[in-house]
Amino acid sequence: MGKISFALSYITYYFLARHLPGSDVPYSMGSKKFRAFLAKRMFESMGKNVNIEHGAFFASGKDIEIGDNSGLGLNCRVAGPLSIGNDVMMAPGVSIYTQNHETENIYRPMRLQTAAKKKVTIGNDVWIGANAIILPGVTVGNGAIVAAGSVVTKNVPDFAVVGGNPAKVIKIRTQKEGVPKMKVLYLINYAGNAGTEKYVYNLIKTYEGNDTKCYFAYNVEGKLSDQVRELGIPMVQIDMRHPFDKKAAKALADYCRNNNIDVIHTQYPRENYIALLSRKYYSGTKVVYTCHLTLKTNFLWKICNKRLTKNNHRIISVCNNGKDLLVGNGVDPNKIDVIYNGIRPHERTPGNPALKKELGIDEDTFVITTLARYHIAKGLDYLTESIEELTKLTDKKFVLLILGEGELWDKITNLIKSKNLQKYIMQLGYRNDAGEILKISDLYINSAKCYEALSFAILEAMDSALPIIATNVGGNGDILSPENDCGILVEYGDTKQMANAINTMMSDEILRQKYSENALKAIDTVFNLDKLLAETYQKYF
Repeated sequence: MGKISFALSYITYYFLARHLPGSDVPYSMGSKKFRAFLAKRMFESMGKNVNIEHGAFFASGKDIEIGDNSGLGLNCRVAGPLSIGNDVMMAPGVSIYTQNHETENIYRPMRLQTAAKKKVTIGNDVWIGANAIILPGVTVGNGAIVAAGSVVTKNVPDFAVVGGNPAKVIKIRTQKEGVPKMKVLYLINYAGNAGTEKYVYNLIKTYEGNDTKCYFAYNVEGKLSDQVRELGIPMVQIDMRHPFDKKAAKALADYCRNNNIDVIHTQYPRENYIALLSRKYYSGTKVVYTCHLTLKTNFLWKICNKRLTKNNHRIISVCNNGKDLLVGNGVDPNKIDVIYNGIRPHERTPGNPALKKELGIDEDTFVITTLARYHIAKGLDYLTESIEELTKLTDKKFVLLILGEGELWDKITNLIKSKNLQKYIMQLGYRNDAGEILKISDLYINSAKCYEALSFAILEAMDSALPIIATNVGGNGDILSPENDCGILVEYGDTKQMANAINTMMSDEILRQKYSENALKAIDTVFNLDKLLAETYQKYF
């Protein structure tokens, strides 16, 4: 079947497809895709988005390799063995030869003195000008430019501009001062005020101006869009109604084309799919996706993931559980890197005793804190019932502070009242001084039921030297791993296990001190923002 496929492709290409219109004319009628379809069955290997232009001649193509986003120019003539890298531009009339004739024996006709073939190698991001000639055995380095009409007889260094006959180095390309190495567009549907938005803000604030130019695209306004606007970052609002929004994809492609965007960094499946679809209209961007979710999807999403996410440049998961779920949801594991969320350690100052007094908490009361939205995923009903169990285990004075707002506020309030736990649980709502409240706390609890990736709130609590109790969901196991040893994992729904864990923390000061010291160490070494920033930036290349 391979030989038949090759023979049919060969005949069809040279008798028909080669003579079809060029790709840039309005009446090309899909000739670009047709030629690429045939060439892929003839070449040794061929990457994505390869353009084989009208009139291109490459013999059998069997010993030719060509990378992503590269092409053979109009009426070019090339021969193998030939390796062409990624992002290679080839102007009309280029000739690449890999075989010559020897001339040493004057008694033998030169036509019979055929030399051995010598492979030509073209690096990545190379521009070969019109009617240039490249001779056997030459290597053209990455980022090089070969001027029009040049005859290249010797190797070309990386980033060199060469011209003439024979071609000589005219100059070496260098990065101009003030020109960013990379332009990155951060894409998010809702620019709100949660952990994902904090993640995006940290990336933009750090990368902007540091050899990088940042851009921001969103759908729904929120705190993040206000913050980004204050930084002076170019912004655009794009209506993203659903993951397959063709209109949004076109708008995104136009924005990326007009601003020469190199990377689109997406945060959720909707934005990621739209970014991947935008490459149909403008292929000049890479799409990097950070998965902040720990969510198992259905069969249809799995099929979509298999088809679409193979076109992601890289995929970042903020926890190992997230990676496992991505793989189960149809994503290629070789595309995924685990990079933990991180924060920058704050100045570690003691808490303000006056804040306890302001909140009406006695000095000898054990303070437990949680930062959680009143949402079913956060398990505040389970935590409330666990506090009820705790009252049966201890006579020590303690209080649980809940910082947050949400749609289940009334339900949780009524649950607390129905169990007469008002003196044990204080609902503080949204607070701007959450960091100061953590400093006067003795223990932090995460009671999440689901959808928990790698909690910034837990990391902030650890940076305040708090021991942690967390449910064994999402990325909580990465934080409270045996290596970090900074708290206790419990199973969601087991109120007695949660109550016993809290009671253990309240009773064992030595254990709390160990967990506290380990929490600070983990923030400095594992969940550090500088580590996240450095590792994430590398994924853009």
